[in-house]
Amino acid sequence: MANLSATVRDLKVLVIDDNPVLLLYLYQLLKSHGISVAQSPDTDDLKEKIGAFLPDVILLDVILGNEIDGRQVCQMLSLDPDYYVTPVILISSYEIDGESVADSGAYGFIAKPFETHELLDLLKAAKESGTPKITAAEPVQD
Repeated sequence: MANLSATVRDLKVLVIDDNPVLLLYLYQLLKSHGISVAQSPDTDDLKEKIGAFLPDVILLDVILGNEIDGRQVCQMLSLDPDYYVTPVILISSYEIDGESVADSGAYGFIAKPFETHELLDLLKAAKESGTPKITAAEPVQD
């Protein structure tokens, strides 16, 4: 695990999740691997948060409260020339259709609960990819 930690050190990750327990868990987990973390329980003023923190990767919950779908937020970001280059990884405890993830413009998806090494591998791959989004025909490879 030490080698993996060295490869993700210096990443900047913005975590957006409406579950305060998971938000705290992700904050502590990522910080313990040397990752700079900003967090938010919602997408209010999202573009300002991105502009202030300049994350390498965004972890975005698919279901945020009753009204906000993370896939729609991701799609909005992927279509914006100022923000499309920041890879978004969608996270959810619900079963999510892979096509809807690809259509959203997300780099990838990870299901809750997840293994730490899976999350860190995906964050590293997203940062190194240089590809802001995936399509249904081009899934993320480990």
